[in-house]
Amino acid sequence: MKTKYPTNLTDNQYDTILRIINDKRKRQSSLKEVLNAIFYLLKTGCQWRMLPRDFPKWERVYYYFHLYIILWRMRISPINFN
Repeated sequence: MKTKYPTNLTDNQYDTILRIINDKRKRQSSLKEVLNAIFYLLKTGCQWRMLPRDFPKWERVYYYFHLYIILWRMRISPINFN
């Protein structure tokens, strides 16, 4: 990332998130950059398609945002199939 935004994660914050997520998959985009983009969107309220070009493509950020929302909801209220 070329520009430093106030919403960017520090290395310590990112390491904490990685320990929580516990996911070691290889990705096309840096997870840190995707998370930085999500935090930028949440703070500024900009439209998805107006994300600065310093971040990964908006479609990829959108995908991860919705993926994590779904996973978070499942964690809070897991479906009981019994």
